[in-house]
Amino acid sequence: MERIELFNGSILKALPTGAFGISIRGHSADLIIEEESGHIKSTIVHEVIGPMGAAQSYLKYIKIGTPFSRGHFYDAMMSNRYKIHKYTWKEGVRNGLMKQEFIDEQMDQLTHMQFQTEYCAEFISDVDSYFSYDLIQSCIEEYPLIVL
Repeated sequence: MERIELFNGSILKALPTGAFGISIRGHSADLIIEEESGHIKSTIVHEVIGPMGAAQSYLKYIKIGTPFSRGHFYDAMMSNRYKIHKYTWKEGVRNGLMKQEFIDEQMDQLTHMQFQTEYCAEFISDVDSYFSYDLIQSCIEEYPLIVL
């Protein structure tokens, strides 16, 4: 765990969720920032991260990430309960954070779907998929790894 204590008494903690969220249970916060939010399991968000701010009178909850799956991050992006800021490669080039040559190279190297998610911040519909997202999710089950 990385921990920084500020002069005003605030404490910042960088906590990895792990596979099941066990390492972050028991913490509380009035500011939660999920980096790569789309890669954090929805069960961890709903059962562990969400309750971290339950006892606070004011909670600021920030989810940052690239579109990945149809879990909690997708739900938040589609909801009108949240303030959404969406930035694409165009803003990156315009603000000097990326070069157009780099973007052109990425367009050539990535598939259309990869480019749309990584650089256009688009959730891709599963119309091009053989199996629907919901069907795949229904086949996934959490289980503890048993090492012999």
